[in-house]
Amino acid sequence: MVGRDRQAVVGEEDFTDVPWGDALKHAPAVLALAALVIYGYLSICYDAFYRALGVDPGDVGLSYAAILARSSGFVIAACFLLLIAAALLIDPPTRAELRHPVAARLISAAAGLISFASRWLAVFVVGTMFLLVFTQAEDAARDVRAGNPVRPLHPPSFASIPLVILAIRADPATVEPAGKPGDSPAADRLRGRRLLYLGQADGTVVLYDAAAQRAVYVPASAVILQVANCRGTPPRPAC
Repeated sequence: MVGRDRQAVVGEEDFTDVPWGDALKHAPAVLALAALVIYGYLSICYDAFYRALGVDPGDVGLSYAAILARSSGFVIAACFLLLIAAALLIDPPTRAELRHPVAARLISAAAGLISFASRWLAVFVVGTMFLLVFTQAEDAARDVRAGNPVRPLHPPSFASIPLVILAIRADPATVEPAGKPGDSPAADRLRGRRLLYLGQADGTVVLYDAAAQRAVYVPASAVILQVANCRGTPPRPAC
């Protein structure tokens, strides 16, 4: 009788002994690693867009912190999927192994199949998301080279919510010299041209000239820049 009670107590302890404590101890390291992985992947996506236009992402203000902050939608989605994947890796013990061995084996086999399928499904979903974001970055670069504006990439069903997957942009812009004629020959040559505004950093404006198929760098103090903001919903006619 005592042995049976002791066995039941052991079963209860095994059932509740899930390694959450150990997981929480390693949470800071896991989060730091996840941030590095997400940053590395986002950097590849931003490079796929800007490098195709002859621009360094840093030239438009995309630092480590800016990449993670501006791509909040992707960071949230990636963390959510990583948490699901981590949860699928946890196999808590079960009390059925002590009381009903045959049923426990059947349940264990079914749970194993479900766990196996769920893990591969999680891998497929994560891989598909990563591939789609990279592909859309490449497609956006082709649109800019063709002279078409590009809006930041949002989750499909949340276009009106400020969650951004990739903070890429290419808005129609016009340039007028800020000084007297001849003060800035580079700015004078841009007057009346169809340009796309990519961003700016450190007092330098980055534009793309689709007709010449090249990026143009001009000092912000030398030009009067008028940009048609294509980030609203719906976009303006110029977009």
